[in-house]
Amino acid sequence: MAKTVCGFCESTTEKITYEHVFAEWIGPLFGARQPGMVVRHTLKLDDTAIPPRFSYGLDHRVRMPCRRCNTGWMSGLEDIVKPIITPMIQGHVGRLLTLSDQVVIARWAVKTAMVVEYMMKVEKRYFTQAERRSVMDDATPARHIGAHVWLGRYGSQNYGVLGLISSLTFEDRILRAHVSTFAVGQFTVQVLVERHSVGKAIIAARPGPWDELLIPIWPPPPLLHRTRQFWPPQLSITERDFNALFERFLALGVQRGPYRAHRTP
Repeated sequence: MAKTVCGFCESTTEKITYEHVFAEWIGPLFGARQPGMVVRHTLKLDDTAIPPRFSYGLDHRVRMPCRRCNTGWMSGLEDIVKPIITPMIQGHVGRLLTLSDQVVIARWAVKTAMVVEYMMKVEKRYFTQAERRSVMDDATPARHIGAHVWLGRYGSQNYGVLGLISSLTFEDRILRAHVSTFAVGQFTVQVLVERHSVGKAIIAARPGPWDELLIPIWPPPPLLHRTRQFWPPQLSITERDFNALFERFLALGVQRGPYRAHRTP
């Protein structure tokens, strides 16, 4: 029987573990595991609904990384990003992001997109093993994978995590891109990965107030441009905006796999 390969380091000897889609430290920011706090997880992949599941935290997990990756570089990345995005998750406005902050968030966002993708069937996954390994090996999201990351502020009530993921295909049914949009509390991040967009400053999208709703943090700007970004953007994202953001890159033959988790009354 073939051995399971780690989704990042490709080890076949290390034990494969269950990784939280969103790290355990995020739940307590919403009061998870406190009396009366229940999170509702609703999963929909490839238009197939799964009955809602209730728990006392953001505990959805996928069997994907090995123990060494999970407790090593992945845990270290969470430790670095935690103090940067916690104020944004909790809605504390006025965060000046240095270039270093942006690089850390971008790498964390791409890593999260790669982990979340394991909730989809194998044939629907966009990232290659080499691309996942590059995120493990490099301190920045490797430029050759064509990753673009934006940040926003979710203005509607959100005591948990909202998320939509999709692999984008066209008429030939070949996977062309991956898009993930997550709202963690008040912190929103969108990841688009499209290999043919490497080196392109502008990505084709449907018309919309994207520049007012989002700030770009990856790829980094040219050296002559400012390297710091101020969060939040001009406009806050509503529930309706959230869906529009997700769909701004969608084209023909899209397969959707949204994941949603929110607090129940």
